[in-house]
Amino acid sequence: MKPSVMVIGVGRSGACCTLGDEVVKEMDVYVKYNNHLNIKTVLLFEANNPQLETDGVEECRQGVLDKQKQWGVEIIDLDSYMREINDTGFCWLDEYQLSAYGHERAGDFVTNRLREIISGFGDSGAEEKDNEN
Repeated sequence: MKPSVMVIGVGRSGACCTLGDEVVKEMDVYVKYNNHLNIKTVLLFEANNPQLETDGVEECRQGVLDKQKQWGVEIIDLDSYMREINDTGFCWLDEYQLSAYGHERAGDFVTNRLREIISGFGDSGAEEKDNEN
């Protein structure tokens, strides 16, 4: 099995909150390795409840954005999207869990963005397969 796309979540849980620069360095390793194997990398900024403090997340996020062009990765910004739609319905069950409505909106957003991104990658992949035959 050889994947054509890898999605890496960037969120408030785990090391991203406390190890901003270190996380960016680790992502650099993944992205370079994926590029070596001709695997496209997509980074997903996970949704954070707008009512919560997001200590450290913004620094990590900015570090990733600063590297985006160099890495040649696509970013799906679920966090910004969920903040935009926060007042359109009951998005959050509690501080951390999306409601059914929140999951539906998040799922639609991520699915549509992945379709756009993958369709953009598809052209070059088809040419490579044609050249192999």
